[in-house]
Amino acid sequence: MSVKEYIVKHKLMSRVVLRGVVCLITLLFGSLLMKKLASLKEAPQKKVEVISGTRVTAVRVKTENISITFTEYGTARPANEVSLSSQVTGIITQIATDLKKGRIVEKGEIIVVIDKSDYQIKLEIEKAEKIRLESDLRKMELSYADDTTRLASMGRDYEISKREYERKLDLKSKNAASISDVDTAEQAKAQKENSYLLLKNVVDSYPMQLDSQKAQVSRAQALIEQARLNLDRCVINAPYKGRITFENVEVGALINSGVKLVSISDDSSLEIEVSLNAMDALNLGLKPSTDPQSKYWIEGVENIKAKIRWVEADGDSFYDARVDRIDSLDELSRTVKLVVSPELSSPNAGELPLTAGMFCKVDLMSSEPRKLIEIPRDAVQFGGKIFSVDKESNRLHEKTYKTSHGTNDSIYIKSGLSDGDMIVTSKLPFELIEGLKVSIVNSEDSE
Repeated sequence: MSVKEYIVKHKLMSRVVLRGVVCLITLLFGSLLMKKLASLKEAPQKKVEVISGTRVTAVRVKTENISITFTEYGTARPANEVSLSSQVTGIITQIATDLKKGRIVEKGEIIVVIDKSDYQIKLEIEKAEKIRLESDLRKMELSYADDTTRLASMGRDYEISKREYERKLDLKSKNAASISDVDTAEQAKAQKENSYLLLKNVVDSYPMQLDSQKAQVSRAQALIEQARLNLDRCVINAPYKGRITFENVEVGALINSGVKLVSISDDSSLEIEVSLNAMDALNLGLKPSTDPQSKYWIEGVENIKAKIRWVEADGDSFYDARVDRIDSLDELSRTVKLVVSPELSSPNAGELPLTAGMFCKVDLMSSEPRKLIEIPRDAVQFGGKIFSVDKESNRLHEKTYKTSHGTNDSIYIKSGLSDGDMIVTSKLPFELIEGLKVSIVNSEDSE
């Protein structure tokens, strides 16, 4: 083969290969384009067919006496905590040894002493003023007695002068006395009357003066008591045995009345505040008050029992507890705030410690059991429906029911179910039709 023929043949082969490659690329691009277009088309929805005779699991239910229990959480705090404040102004001269947070102080122990000098002087001044006023009162009482005696004497003199004047008038009418004798008798009567009336006014004013003086003496006594009280307030004592939770004192510091100095917590009595849903509170036994004066409040804490467990503790140890009171109703969360107090000598506590600040789990229980039916939470189908299986026809029937309460695993029914009902526990299709025939697979539960 010549070179020319070889070149011609090679060109022809190259054209054939090129056309084949172009065709192959075209086919591949077309295939990809068709797949893309097909993916954009919405796939038809598959129909879920509910087959009669669907296999389900079920459980037979029965009414039981069940104690309702709800679990809440709260932090233990002292039931009694007092803040000691200064009730007088002065300089701190003494504080308890090693006074700091966490220290235990005994009942009656001296915590703070404030300088007493000014208050002691004030007390002495008030005592002296009372003595002066009492002395004035005694003088006034003596004067009252003397003037009363004098008034009686002057009254007799006045009566004598009055009779003498009348006698002179009678004698004059008989020409037995002169006009000068009558005038002299009249003048003497007038003088006696004037002196008598002046003294009588003085004597009549004594009771009011004595009352005023006695009031001043009483006021002086009150000021003495106030001064003595302020003197006593210079020493601040612990009202009970407790733990220091706050202190802000220093020897030599000038403090004003009302300044908070120390806080003391009584760890022998603790309480925990928990919040309970209003409906749960009713289920536990709380009820509207029957007292006409507080008809919009609630009562019935005696219907609730309680147990307290330390969240971090292991084992079955717990503290028996009681619900002391309803603290408040929270309008934002619509919950009832209960105050629960542990029995620190509870025999079930073992060595479990419980002190202020611990985060605890509180079980709240109804004191009286209720007749309820417990069903697994899995028995509640989509939309909150519950279905039972008819014993004879093996067909489904939706139940109309009312719940009491629920837990993570169970729902408690108070009406709508009957003893012996077979309740479906397996999840059913959404399109489930009332009256569908089913077969129960857990035969041991259906017997």
